[in-house]
Amino acid sequence: MLGGEGRFFFVPILIALSVWLFSWWLLERTLFGKRVYAIGVNPKASFISGLPVKRTIVLLMVISGALAGLASVIATARNEVGMSSLGDKMFLTTIASVIVGGTHTSGGHGGVMKTLLGVLFITLLNNALNLLGVGWYTMMIVLGGLILLSAITSYLLKGRAGWKWKKGETADV
Repeated sequence: MLGGEGRFFFVPILIALSVWLFSWWLLERTLFGKRVYAIGVNPKASFISGLPVKRTIVLLMVISGALAGLASVIATARNEVGMSSLGDKMFLTTIASVIVGGTHTSGGHGGVMKTLLGVLFITLLNNALNLLGVGWYTMMIVLGGLILLSAITSYLLKGRAGWKWKKGETADV
């Protein structure tokens, strides 16, 4: 039993911690991670600079698919049932965790640590709303509003940082 009951209840936590550590190492300590951020900021400039943009994106998709498969195995073991619609209601929560964690929707900014903080915040919010007896649809509306607020704030902060740069000016370093 791999799920949340029985004597192996800690196995999903260990797997999640291992995946988080691997992701942090991959993005923060390797050349591949630097390429990922560069491609996220500007894929055309990365291609012109000689980075393997297509290969990096395909490798990211392979990693994402493998981790999604691992997550589905854990969710199936935890629920003790295999259904194709098992994770349908987790999509908005996942997106909210990443966006609230500070990852820009336009790419290039974010990180594994920020995403972890977003996951912890959204989990705390979901649990608090659940304990208050808030309905599922209302919880989804709150999450959608939070995503919208985070995306607008991110856009405004990114724009405000861009307002300092005028034609002919240089950065103060």
